[in-house]
Amino acid sequence: MTKTCEPRRFLRRISNELLHTYFNNNNIHLAIEWDTLTKRDWKTIHDAWLAIDDDDTRCRTIADFQEVHSLATENGIRMLRAEAQRHNDELARAFDTLPHRHDMAMYAFLHHQHIWRDAARFADAQSLAGSRYWHRYSDIDTFSPHITATALTQLETCLSAFYREQESRGQYCRVEHSQRQDGQHFFFAYLEDHPTAGECFDNGELQKTINRGVFEVFFSCSQQGDFLDVYATGNKQLREDLLRLFGCCIVGENFNPETASTEKSYRIRTLGHQQTFATDPEDNISDARIRALTVRVRGGGKRQLKMTADPDAGPNDIYRILGDWLNHKNVPLANIEVLNVEFGIRFISDQKRKPGFAFSISSRGSCTLRSKSEKLRLIGEKYLEKWGITGGQSYRSAA
Repeated sequence: MTKTCEPRRFLRRISNELLHTYFNNNNIHLAIEWDTLTKRDWKTIHDAWLAIDDDDTRCRTIADFQEVHSLATENGIRMLRAEAQRHNDELARAFDTLPHRHDMAMYAFLHHQHIWRDAARFADAQSLAGSRYWHRYSDIDTFSPHITATALTQLETCLSAFYREQESRGQYCRVEHSQRQDGQHFFFAYLEDHPTAGECFDNGELQKTINRGVFEVFFSCSQQGDFLDVYATGNKQLREDLLRLFGCCIVGENFNPETASTEKSYRIRTLGHQQTFATDPEDNISDARIRALTVRVRGGGKRQLKMTADPDAGPNDIYRILGDWLNHKNVPLANIEVLNVEFGIRFISDQKRKPGFAFSISSRGSCTLRSKSEKLRLIGEKYLEKWGITGGQSYRSAA
């Protein structure tokens, strides 16, 4: 998740020209001579912004700053560039002249709100992909999604009725459809959440307020209709009920989630044979290796053997263990089945102990990357694809 935007730092990252345009567009007149400001004179802008008398105006600007800041990430700008190349040549050319991510996000926010909003949705969805409540259903009969105003309205009605019955929330629902550059369809459902009580300042007075927020449910499917993703907090039964609703409204009556598989596919059989794991220079990785292997002998019952490499040895130490510890005359390598693999990735650093992270994947489709930060999870998933370990098309493969 993106960290909270701190106005002082935010104003330092945005060019004076874009800030001037933002305040003018919102009829906010700061006591500033904009033409006399130097490029680094963010403090004058910050002090003038603090001097705004109207609390609502200042709060609205902070909310806008937070939205722009949330998209000024590597992933957010990637989504913005993709949408700009697809929809608007002017915005794509403008990005080539803007040096910083925050300027790119602010420019799109000011001049291309529709593109900015789609990119923000895609970035939000991508940050959730691979998390605990995001599940992909594959091995389904291909389908062509029916995307009409009537179908979207029907989905809104069905989702609202479902959540009112099941969780006593979701009185109101709005479903919005967007299609990404690679053709993937996204259905973003926003439903009214349970109200929460809190306190806030209103014209300097501390008041009790009732907040009526929203919660989100996402669906996505490929243009070919060969998989279906769903993001929703809840158990398996809830997800399958939601998929049936989605099927009735968007897919067709013949869609049956019970025949679909949610297991991820990892090609780990070949990891018992020595190989190298190449990385890209821009990721600043010093080495990637297998730290541990859990294997069993086919026909050997439930016995398992876990081997852990020496972290101070070379990157191929795990294969030395396989060669030294196993009698290949009695147990040919072809009879070894890999059950679990633990990878280690270390980054280039001047520190004696190089920073990095580890994660595991299993033959049954489990992966511990979902417990990592978004940055590390994206790196891990990138290289699982690059090394040919991820089965099928990943959500991020076309990003």
